[in-house]
Order: sequence, then C-alpha cells, then structure tokens
Amino acid sequence: MWVVVNTNYAILQAVYGFFNPPPLKSLKTETALIIGSGRGVGRQIAIQLSELGAVVLCVDKNVTNNEDTVKLIRSRGGKAYIYECDIIRKENFAVQGLAESLMEHLRINKTDGVYVTLTHIYPFIVDENSDLRLRISSYFGTITPEKAAKSILDSVRRNYPEASVPKHLLYLGHILRILPRKATVLIRDLLDTGVDFA
Repeated sequence: MWVVVNTNYAILQAVYGFFNPPPLKSLKTETALIIGSGRGVGRQIAIQLSELGAVVLCVDKNVTNNEDTVKLIRSRGGKAYIYECDIIRKENFAVQGLAESLMEHLRINKTDGVYVTLTHIYPFIVDENSDLRLRISSYFGTITPEKAAKSILDSVRRNYPEASVPKHLLYLGHILRILPRKATVLIRDLLDTGVDFA
C-alpha cells in the first residue's frame, strides 16, 4: 500500500512540475563537463555555460575543433579547459547506463549538490544535420544548435535528471518503452528517422 501511495504521489508531483517548473538556478562557480564540445550543439552548450559563469571542461575527439571552442570561451572572459576523448565506441562507453549508474550511486550514498542531466539529442532536429530526411517531415521541425543548447541548459538549470531536444520526444520515448519492440520498430520506420526512440 505504501508503494502505491508514494507512486501516485510521485506521478502527481511530476504532472505539477510539468506545468510549474522549478526556477532556473545560477551556474556561477559550477563546473560542467561537456562531451562533444568541438562543434555543433556541444560547442554551443560550452559557450552558453561559460556565459552563465560556469567553468567548462571541454571534451572532444577532435582536438583542433575543441581548441577553437576553448579559445573562443577564453576570449570572452570565460574559464575553459580542454580534454581529448573518443566516446564513439559504444562497447566502451554506454552513456545512458553510465548516467543512470551515477545517479543511483549518488542517491544511495545520499550525496547532495551533485546533479547529472542525461540529454537525448535527436540529430534530425538540429539544422547542421540537414542531410537526414524524414518521411513525414511535418511531425518535426528543425532548430539551430544555439536553440538546442538553450533548451538543454534550461533542463540543466532546473536539475532535471533527463531531457531531450525537442522536449516532447522525451515523453514519446518513455511511452514507447512500454510498447512491444515490434510496435516501436513500426513507429520508427513510419517516421523514417533512423533513430531509436525507446
């Protein structure tokens, strides 16, 4: 009975939070790690974080592009540091599993003040990936990397554990996870994005 009551309470809190989001927190004196900061959305997130006063740790496999990002941030008076890392090989770096494990570790150890936001960026939405085409293009528009970064940082500044660009696809992904695999494949094929939502 206790689990049922608390589950319903958590659902009500989530619905309330959807319509009344928490206020944006300040990022001054915060340190942020950005993976893929060499170009596109990652670069824009790094730049916007530095403008909000955060120290930015820029991680990318392309050192030249990453150096350009760090130089740009520093030229605007921000603090940024460069690191080289390639996380493309999913057998070495399962980002979703890592983020969930880290969140669970922080919860179990009752660690306060450390927040993890896992962001799903659907690449066919961002302008720089305009070579991808949708069968039903009216379902989705495209947005600039700058707007995608702003949307992501809005979620980070509200301490949301998970976010997506665009925001509504996060909920679609959650709904699709409860459907049979065959149904999610049919929906993915209908949208013809090549991206697995669930």
